[in-house]
Amino acid sequence: SKGFPDSALAKQSELIDAMWLWSDRGARPIVMDLGSCTAFITQGLADLDPVRREQLQKIKILDSSVFAESLLPKLTLKRRKGIVAIHSVCSNQKFGWGDSMLKVAGACAEKVLQPHEGKCCGMGGDRGFELPGLVQSATKDVGPAMQNSQCTEGYTNARSCSLSLATGTGKSWRSLFHLLKDCTD
Repeated sequence: SKGFPDSALAKQSELIDAMWLWSDRGARPIVMDLGSCTAFITQGLADLDPVRREQLQKIKILDSSVFAESLLPKLTLKRRKGIVAIHSVCSNQKFGWGDSMLKVAGACAEKVLQPHEGKCCGMGGDRGFELPGLVQSATKDVGPAMQNSQCTEGYTNARSCSLSLATGTGKSWRSLFHLLKDCTD
């Protein structure tokens, strides 16, 4: 809310209204490729009015890593990558969604490196934009770990974490869906 709780509640209400339409009133799931937002929407919207709270309960909201794992049995993997790094974002760790990311990466790569497992990338939402020293400090060991493992690419489920990790390592960090696409095309 950045100190503006009324504005935050108004935006949350707008989001639930849009998700209600996008999901065809709860008939279709919503997949979110930003773990912290998935966690916030599924766990943290206590101030909604009763109608929107009921709508939210009827909408199936999936974290992208959980959804990606559910796709594995339906996909034909045509190739595997050598070594890839993954970063399970803070909310994935808290809610147990990190295993899904590990399973997807394991299906798509010969070796999965978790150079930053259990740690924050330093972005903290948008905090890393304001305090770049957080990102530098938080990611200082990730680049060398990737270099030592000859790993050239990483995957996560938060664009802000991708930016932080790419800045800190000088390597490409993308959505887990890019890994699936690269291995199924």
